[in-house]
Formats: sequence, C-alpha cells, structure tokens
Amino acid sequence: MNLGDGTVWLAIASLLSVFEITNALDDSEHNTDVVYAMEPGGVALCQSQPFPCRFIPHSEEITKLIESLDI
Repeated sequence: MNLGDGTVWLAIASLLSVFEITNALDDSEHNTDVVYAMEPGGVALCQSQPFPCRFIPHSEEITKLIESLDI
C-alpha cells in the first residue's frame, strides 16, 4: 500500500512540476467554471466526473521536449 501511495504522489508531483493546470477556455477565450460533482460508485468508492481543463507547460524548454516525443 505504501508503494502505491508513493507512486501516486510522485506522479502528481511530477505533473505539477512541469505543467500549470488551469480552467479550460470557452469559445470567447474566457475561463470556464469547474462544476465539482461525483459519480456514484458504491458505498466505499466514488470518483469525480470529468471536467475540462488545460495543461500549460511551465517553460518553452518543456514544450520543445514534449513536441520532440515520438508518440
């Protein structure tokens, strides 16, 4: 269990160190509001509904690195 927790923590910390996560833009280039809602998944398990967002690289260097990936 500790290995799983640490792995999730490292993945989230890595994403936050590289990207700024912000609200998505609408057609008029204005920020959209995030509606927090949960999907039912039983008594012990629930997850948030999908919501629009943007991942903006922190630097031009990161943008170039992402663009160079052959995916």
